[in-house]
Amino acid sequence: GQTLNGVYGRLVTDLFGLAEGSADYQHLVGGDDPKRQLHAEARLSPALTQMVPRLHRASAYYQKNNIGTRLDTDGTPGSEDGFFESTEDTFYGYEVGFEMAGGVGVLWDTRFLFVRAADGKIDRRKVMSIETVFSF
Repeated sequence: GQTLNGVYGRLVTDLFGLAEGSADYQHLVGGDDPKRQLHAEARLSPALTQMVPRLHRASAYYQKNNIGTRLDTDGTPGSEDGFFESTEDTFYGYEVGFEMAGGVGVLWDTRFLFVRAADGKIDRRKVMSIETVFSF
């Protein structure tokens, strides 16, 4: 097996009881290439979502994995992506959840992800999904 060492940090905050946020970063070294990733999420607090009838969840998220291991946005040969530069390992979006009745809800997730086009440049794609959620 491969031994990896590094740092991990997490920040969690409550914004005046209205919203909650968190972000974490990991940077591991060892082996052939470093492992760097960033995750962030923000959501309206339960106290605030309860003010809107049937609203159960409202949140936004961002995730980037493999930071510094991909080509830049333009696909320049030999390049390295920047910390917040979008790559195939980046996605972000938002979720809105509604409670319907009797522990059944609907979760609407709109996600933006990135693919490398034939010309080497990064293209953003939008994916929407609607899920039925059961709470016990």
